[in-house]
Amino acid sequence: MVEKGSAVQYVAPQYGLTEANPATWDPAKDVVPKHQGDAPGFVFIKLMGWQGAKVKVHLNKIDVMAKEGGMGSTGAFNAGLLVASTMLMGSGLSEGDIFSVGTKMENAEFAGLTGGQELLSSLQGGSMLHIWLFGFSQGYSAFTVPLTDKAAANALSSTSDLSSAALSKLTASALYVQAGKSFKNGKAEVHRTAAAVNIMWTDLLTDHDAATLPVLQRMKELSGLYATSLLESDMAVTVNVINEFVDLRIQMGHRWLELVHQAAENIKKASGATASEIIGNGSKMAQLQVMLKASGLSDAGLRYAYRVWDTTDNTYFEFDSTRSLYAELKEKNELHRLSSHDFYVYGPVVNLLELTRKKGDIAVMPLGAGGPGANLIVLTSNARGVAYLQEVLGSAGIEELNEEEVSTIVKGSGTIRGWMPFTIGPDPWDYTLEAHIPPENTRDQLRTDVATLVRKIKANRPIPAEWATYDQRSGHIHLLTKQ
Repeated sequence: MVEKGSAVQYVAPQYGLTEANPATWDPAKDVVPKHQGDAPGFVFIKLMGWQGAKVKVHLNKIDVMAKEGGMGSTGAFNAGLLVASTMLMGSGLSEGDIFSVGTKMENAEFAGLTGGQELLSSLQGGSMLHIWLFGFSQGYSAFTVPLTDKAAANALSSTSDLSSAALSKLTASALYVQAGKSFKNGKAEVHRTAAAVNIMWTDLLTDHDAATLPVLQRMKELSGLYATSLLESDMAVTVNVINEFVDLRIQMGHRWLELVHQAAENIKKASGATASEIIGNGSKMAQLQVMLKASGLSDAGLRYAYRVWDTTDNTYFEFDSTRSLYAELKEKNELHRLSSHDFYVYGPVVNLLELTRKKGDIAVMPLGAGGPGANLIVLTSNARGVAYLQEVLGSAGIEELNEEEVSTIVKGSGTIRGWMPFTIGPDPWDYTLEAHIPPENTRDQLRTDVATLVRKIKANRPIPAEWATYDQRSGHIHLLTKQ
């Protein structure tokens, strides 16, 4: 909403930001974001240079499960901000620019960690196979293969393309599930480990860990098999692919903790003191590397150990659960079991995973980077679809969620535990535009200014993605003529 004044405001009642008490930023002052809640001020003022009028961003409603994380609401919100601001300012951002800027913004400015899949999906809508080009091109870029397009589908499967019937079968075979997230006096009682899990996975990838590279290769293969199984409406393959993918993610968590344990043991052998003592007392990593080398011991996992015990590390607080687990196992003299634990499938999700795996025809996948309290997607290959899922979930005490009851729990005390329907947004983003001039204001200049703004907004709709080919040998991307 644009109106007379000079400010950027954010109204989001579910986050305590009401019409009477919105978050407000002054265009004359710099905006230094601290978290995602500062996105409206950062985008409009810092990125776009907004001034001369008041713009008010409304988040009228967010689904209560989405609000608790892991369902892409952050990416969707940032996409909306960037679309609105570029249209109002005439900045000329394309959808590709919005994907790139929005992903960079969430990671660099709002302390997030994302590949931008949520933002990209919000722009595109429908059922897509996204292929990221990290390492092959600069910045954030991706190929988006629409599975409902016959030519694209035929490249993945010679037998089928993703019809509306196939999409209907998918939605009739899946549910969103919350296995159990407790609140006390309006605050979640579980400590989210999603950020730590993301860091673990990224560490292994960045360090080219030899044990992880085959895992990553298999995950890429599974992504293709998943898309093909959807095209062919083969839910049995879909279930098996998802379960294997989840197991590989768990394996990566085991590997990271294995390296932490290895580093801690080597530090103790070389120094006689525990890793928490040596690192916590301020020993530099370079010093420990020299000490380990002199003792003929590997420094593998040392950087990860610093994440856990170095209080000056900017990720230290994300690993509180890791320190707690380590201390608990140490007390039991069971540190050798550290690498058998994982924070992706954690808490009540473990029991649900065990139950469904015994059935043999259900897949459970934590959304985002998982962790305690994570939302889940649950799918089945059983011909009875969601009716069958509801029975299995009901046997575990998981019934349909009532949004009003959930909202009450989130604001007070209790445990969210239940399921919600799974849906697919078939269409890409769109907008509506309304311009109102107070009837008592008859100034011709105002009408002219409003008409000019409306034309500017309509003329600056971000350019959508274009059809293109990618040459794996040269790395060149060739734009095709519009189809």
